[in-house]
Amino acid sequence: MLAEQVDAVVGVDTHRDVHHAEIALPSGVPITTCAIANDEAGFAELQAWITRHRRVTGSLSVSREPAATASE
Repeated sequence: MLAEQVDAVVGVDTHRDVHHAEIALPSGVPITTCAIANDEAGFAELQAWITRHRRVTGSLSVSREPAATASE
């Protein structure tokens, strides 16, 4: 089970200017959130924020373009 392998999971909602990240328990209960700028300083801030939490898993796709919507 995921809960036996990690303490938390990271999810990132990407946008053009600001990304919103959440760290949650494997059960889905949120632990903390943050917002970071879509630039090099923001990415460094996000990495530092994530690494303060042990045994975290997640997936991050970084882009300076907004995510496509279903209507596109």
